[in-house]
Amino acid sequence: MDERPQRLTGPVKLVVVARISAVGGSVRLFRPEEFGGAPGEGVDDTVVNFNIRLFAELDDHRRVIDQGPQSFGLGMSTQQAITVASIRDAILDMLSVSPELPKEHRAGQWGRLVEQLRDEGIGVDPETLHVLPFRLEVDYDVIERFGAT
Repeated sequence: MDERPQRLTGPVKLVVVARISAVGGSVRLFRPEEFGGAPGEGVDDTVVNFNIRLFAELDDHRRVIDQGPQSFGLGMSTQQAITVASIRDAILDMLSVSPELPKEHRAGQWGRLVEQLRDEGIGVDPETLHVLPFRLEVDYDVIERFGAT
């Protein structure tokens, strides 16, 4: 048997293997004009609507971001005290992957991010993403309106 190194005779594809170190969501106030509506269209003074875009942080310092206009929307009643902490809690509730829920529902909010991670060569499921550390990034307009707590 020949022990000498073999010369490659074709294109070489390098695959970078990374692990997900955390997941998170960027939160901003809903802006109808970003979804084809007029500014202020459909505004209801009893509800505050937020856009949430999910992301995954990789241990090689890359970030994979859901490329949709939003991962999901969140509406909160103005009859309750809205804080950054209550927004975070509501987001985590929406991302719940309870085993009692059908598989399609568990994948619902995480679906596009899971697909994009697979495109990056990282196989993962919603259940795994749900147990990772969660980071919340709050847009300035949210902090300005509700404070930083």
